[in-house]
Amino acid sequence: RNNNSRGSRKNLGGIGVYRGEGAPAMGGGAHAKRAYPKPPRKGFPGGEHDHTPPAPYPFREVPNCRVEKEEGLPESILQRVDKREEWAEYASELVGLSHEAGRRRAEKTGVFRGIHHDHAELERLSYAFIVERMETDDPITGYVVRTKDGTRRMQGFCWYTTFTTWTHYFKWDSRSEVAGLKASAGRTAIRWDEDGALADELEENPRSGDPNGEGVIWPRVSEIALVGALECGGFLVQLILEELEKSDQFDYVVVQATESSAGFYDRMGFRRVGAIASYVPRPADGVDSEEPAPPPPPPPRWWDPTP
Repeated sequence: RNNNSRGSRKNLGGIGVYRGEGAPAMGGGAHAKRAYPKPPRKGFPGGEHDHTPPAPYPFREVPNCRVEKEEGLPESILQRVDKREEWAEYASELVGLSHEAGRRRAEKTGVFRGIHHDHAELERLSYAFIVERMETDDPITGYVVRTKDGTRRMQGFCWYTTFTTWTHYFKWDSRSEVAGLKASAGRTAIRWDEDGALADELEENPRSGDPNGEGVIWPRVSEIALVGALECGGFLVQLILEELEKSDQFDYVVVQATESSAGFYDRMGFRRVGAIASYVPRPADGVDSEEPAPPPPPPPRWWDPTP
């Protein structure tokens, strides 16, 4: 979203894809529309979102969530949230929880103690990123987990939306060298779309919309947009996957995982799939051009993130 790249085609990294069981055959002619036009450039609900408000309580004191196979969440409560304004009220908690989850993971893996330090810092969910997702995701539906005691402190969150792209050129392609999946296959045990069949299925999906307006909407593809949790991430993702399968509204679920979370989504049944996008330069006045991007020629530089 809101990418400022200079006319380059980018590897978006291996996007995790979950295929729904018994998905109906898909045909053309589907159409979707957002409730509002082009994504706003300002913060939500107003002003530039360059300042992270302080967390309402110290997250280091929030206990890990206990998940039981039979009881579910015996010491926590599950709250469904489907209103944008309600998510906005929780913004500082979402940031605080995601940072604390990263800190606790680091205690186990050492990821913030010099190992992949730059990567790890970038993987923390920023306030600006969360606010941008609140502005653009539509619908925005998910769950929050809180302690069952009187403090009701947040222990986890997860929301999903309809997958949307914001560029004139976007293609699912696992075979392309640009996608970078073949090159990284030998360096990780994460499953990927080796024969390209899953990417081909996704590319056949109907989509419609204007990348300079409401976005190009993929009505049969859902996206798990944000996940943050203290030991209950698997519970929340599984809950959403089951909910989406029962709804029969989507055939696929995608997620753009960080490097450190790729293994988690692999265990949840996702498979890494290649995605390529091309962007045109943004004018100096900061207003997006209404001209469509030309067919992308071989760009001078490729971007290939560490898998």
